[in-house]
Amino acid sequence: MSQRLLTQRALIARLREELGVHVGPYTIHDWIRAGMPTSPACGKKPRFVWSQVRAWVLSQRTADPVVQGARDRAWKRRMKAVS
Repeated sequence: MSQRLLTQRALIARLREELGVHVGPYTIHDWIRAGMPTSPACGKKPRFVWSQVRAWVLSQRTADPVVQGARDRAWKRRMKAVS
């Protein structure tokens, strides 16, 4: 059984609809650099398999709100430095 590959735009929409995760293209690129699975034979633009991405995103979540808050503050500081 072959799985349908998702484009980045379709992945962002599916993350929002099914997991309630609101991300943009920059976050997707950061996730790819952090090890999020992509389909290997896609050419220049990455494609994604939903089941693999979903498992990866759920495994990255932490249950500790203090850790998550610190991560959010660090991310916001980094985004301010970039812009």
